[in-house]
Amino acid sequence: MNGLLSSILGYLRFFLILLGLTYFLDELWNWFEGDSLLRNAIAMTIAIMLFDLGRLLFKKLNLKKDASV
Repeated sequence: MNGLLSSILGYLRFFLILLGLTYFLDELWNWFEGDSLLRNAIAMTIAIMLFDLGRLLFKKLNLKKDASV
């Protein structure tokens, strides 16, 4: 069960980082096309939050692996 949970957390971390990176690049592209500055600022904040969530899950997963070894 612990292996399944760590596998799910690993995939979730990968998904969140990939989603954050895709969202970041899309909004960066829109920024240079002249979209609304406020909309892009909010979107960049969401992208940074996704990056941080993925990073925190990665740290939590590594702490669980270290504790079990």
